[in-house]
Amino acid sequence: MALAVGVLIEAFVIRMTLVPAAVTLLGDRAWSLPGWLDRLLPNLDIEGESLGEQRAPRRHNKQPKPGKVDVDTTT
Repeated sequence: MALAVGVLIEAFVIRMTLVPAAVTLLGDRAWSLPGWLDRLLPNLDIEGESLGEQRAPRRHNKQPKPGKVDVDTTT
């Protein structure tokens, strides 16, 4: 019974009241890393955003422009 009470207190009091209150009080600082830790951790690009920055977009527009049609009349 004591374990069940401890789990309920931890789940409801700590996770549902104290953690959201601390995040609200900290504001943007709750979601930022310290500079030394940001330099230490690797940059994981999960969604591939850096691929778009590295390569220019490809254009597959190889249709001739109007008025520049090459017609072969030698046959």
